[in-house]
Amino acid sequence: MAYTTYTENFASIISPGEASFYTLLSDAAGDFVNDYDMDQAVSDYVDAINEVIRPLGVVTTVSGVSYCEFGADIDDDAVAAAASSVDGYDILQKNDISGK
Repeated sequence: MAYTTYTENFASIISPGEASFYTLLSDAAGDFVNDYDMDQAVSDYVDAINEVIRPLGVVTTVSGVSYCEFGADIDDDAVAAAASSVDGYDILQKNDISGK
C-alpha cells in the first residue's frame, strides 16, 4: 500500500488560515495559554483527531502533515467535519497545569 500527502497543514482544514495545531489551540486558550501544557495538549488533540479521521482514510501528524492511501477516494467534507468535531477546549482543560 502506497501513501501520499493529503495536506501539509491539517490545522487549516479545521480553521482556515491557521498555521498549526499549536496556534489553533493557543488562540483558543487566549490570555490563559500559560495555564496549559501546550505540547501535551497538541499531542492529545492530534490523537483525538486521528481517532475520528482514520476511519475516513486520513491520518495526521503533530506537524500538520497528513497522509492518505494513494488514489483513495477521500470525502474532504466528511474529514473536515470529523476533525472539527474534536473539542479543543476539552483537550485544553485536560492539560490545565494552573492548579486552579
